[in-house]
Amino acid sequence: MKASTTLFGAIVTIAASALSMGANIDRATFTEVVNNVRVIEPSSKKTAPAEVKQVFNAPNVLRTGPDSRAEMVSEDQTVTRVGQNTVFSFQQDSREIDLQKGSILFQSPSGKGGGTIRTPAASAAVLGTTLVVTATKNGGFKVLLIEGKGRVKGADGSVRTLKAGEMVYALPGGRLSNVFEFRLGQQVGASKLVGGFKKPLPSAGKIQLAINQQEKDIANGHAFDTGLLASGSPNFAFTVENVDVARDTIIEQKGSVASASVLQSAGATDAIISAPDLEQARLFTSDGIPIAKLYGPQHNKNGVIDSALNPVQFIGSYILFDTPKVNLMPYAGHDLFQFLAMNDVLFNQSVDLGHFDGQIQFFAGGTIQAPSGTSVTSDSERLSFIAFGSSLSPDQPLPDGPANLNVDVPLRLDGFTAKNTLGAVDFAAGQLDLYGVNIFARTDATMYAGGDIHVSGDGTVPPTKPDSGASPFVPNGFSKVDAGNTVLIGAKRDVVMDHTATRGSFTQIIAGHAVKLSSVQIFDRSTRAPSPAGGSTGPTGSQPTVHIFGGDFVGLNKVNFFASDVLVQSRTIALRDVNFSNGSRVLLESQIGRLAQNPNTGVPPVPGMVNFVNNVTYGGAPAQRFVIQNGPAPTPNGSGIIIRPYRGTAPQP
Repeated sequence: MKASTTLFGAIVTIAASALSMGANIDRATFTEVVNNVRVIEPSSKKTAPAEVKQVFNAPNVLRTGPDSRAEMVSEDQTVTRVGQNTVFSFQQDSREIDLQKGSILFQSPSGKGGGTIRTPAASAAVLGTTLVVTATKNGGFKVLLIEGKGRVKGADGSVRTLKAGEMVYALPGGRLSNVFEFRLGQQVGASKLVGGFKKPLPSAGKIQLAINQQEKDIANGHAFDTGLLASGSPNFAFTVENVDVARDTIIEQKGSVASASVLQSAGATDAIISAPDLEQARLFTSDGIPIAKLYGPQHNKNGVIDSALNPVQFIGSYILFDTPKVNLMPYAGHDLFQFLAMNDVLFNQSVDLGHFDGQIQFFAGGTIQAPSGTSVTSDSERLSFIAFGSSLSPDQPLPDGPANLNVDVPLRLDGFTAKNTLGAVDFAAGQLDLYGVNIFARTDATMYAGGDIHVSGDGTVPPTKPDSGASPFVPNGFSKVDAGNTVLIGAKRDVVMDHTATRGSFTQIIAGHAVKLSSVQIFDRSTRAPSPAGGSTGPTGSQPTVHIFGGDFVGLNKVNFFASDVLVQSRTIALRDVNFSNGSRVLLESQIGRLAQNPNTGVPPVPGMVNFVNNVTYGGAPAQRFVIQNGPAPTPNGSGIIIRPYRGTAPQP
């Protein structure tokens, strides 16, 4: 949809001072021209090929074709690089550039006065920095800062500060998105706006320093790779050698590039959801048929699509949610509604998805990003957040399942709330990092990671001890996982949780290597008596209400169990400040299956054994008083703490 400046009033400024300091940039000289670059005289509509050393003057228009680009330099050494499939022009007697479509790179030397870039819906002014601007389909644009610092101000008065490796969307109506991160090295390496010219940019040294700093931050754990590659350069192409396919443009080049399918078009362009009703051109059934083509008397009843057509996918390169509500009622009768982003799913604000009878998935080929305080709510069978780490391609099948999760891009959410008042809530990623989250599921709450899971709160309040009479499940500052039925947390490597509370009828925490819990409380919703007589609990017998398994190690520190049946299994178990409820049945299984000597005296843990390091209690009394078995003897009945060798089959996370 082509936007008009009379309909949109976004004004975005990236500047450190006033723009009137520099000379006009309404003329510049071509320094390099690649392939099909033409100059259009607006009044006569005459076109001519651009040539090196030719002066490009306002109000002439520059148009580039597929795999084409141009560089020009103004008198004050401001560099403007124009990407493929782009239409742009200078404004007379000003420092403004009009970008109708496509992508440009704008680099203005520090202290030279900067300049302003305008798209049909927004404008951006730049001073002493390097950035890439790509027009989006809604008439706005996205800005990626490649080096330096920037300040972005919207017409509504909102301000975003950018540093190298950060981007922001200018949205219709003058609003700005939140700031999102991208990986500079990957972006610069893929972008022909940066590296597709004979001479390097004047700011090439600064760009490399910015890349080096970001890579150092990632290596030190101070930053993480989001997989974001969001300018005019892709991380997938339509199998054409030496063709740089812009994300926001579908290339058609006779003889070398076939016309893109409707699905490819959706997967190669960003989707900004700014209203409850979804863009029909991005909706598809499982066989790739656009939903829009299904509407009609033969395919719907009272506006509801036939229930035999399942599932529905809303597809985009990046999907940005900028609306408080999304209407899924037109797709009632489908088993699944999937928001499928080839790269990232981005939330600019909280979203209410309303009622949907089937499952709802946010499925990111990269990761999922949201500002702190964001909530996503639904009344559905299942609400899932899935991040596969590495980007997808729209012409390839989806990954088969959790075994394909990649750990290269984590799913990291801070202060995030996921609430499903009807069904389950799921999180799945290669690496899952959740900070200060609040998860509520009417049925099940599930977390899965192909690598590690880390869940934590801010730790302002200690956990509540069992039998204290205090409310056990509302500690301030804790991450909370509250499920009506089961809480299932599984990682192929480690599960690390601190200042976290879980509640469910059954809680299972499984790690291929280690489970490490600190300042955690687990509540089982159980009102039943301790386990009945006979045999084992867990996988080899009756079901416990809490099951913790770590392949090599389980370490519990300041952990409180409000549970009637607890099963802990690992090669080595180490407990510090752990409290079990009075009258509960606790089964601790280690490799050797014995309690280490001198319990609760602070001695170091002994490998292969169960270790009461210090302050381990049962009903408020020292726990060793309630140990009623060591070794392989038959397991006694009733309540108490039973310690024995682990003799089951390792559960799969």
